[in-house]
Amino acid sequence: MKRLKVLMWVIGVVQIVLGLMYLFAPLGFLTLMGHSTPEADIAYPLGMLAARFLAYGVGMFFIA
Repeated sequence: MKRLKVLMWVIGVVQIVLGLMYLFAPLGFLTLMGHSTPEADIAYPLGMLAARFLAYGVGMFFIA
């Protein structure tokens, strides 16, 4: 059970980091990952993706 708890914490941390990157620097983060620079109007869907990552990460911490 200890390994499962550690795994959930690791997944939670990764999700929180992804969420914060997509929330505060979405275009730079996509460029950093090697994607072409998207149009500025993609910021809203990326914000929604950030919210999903953050909620999933908090959920993992809660479950752990």
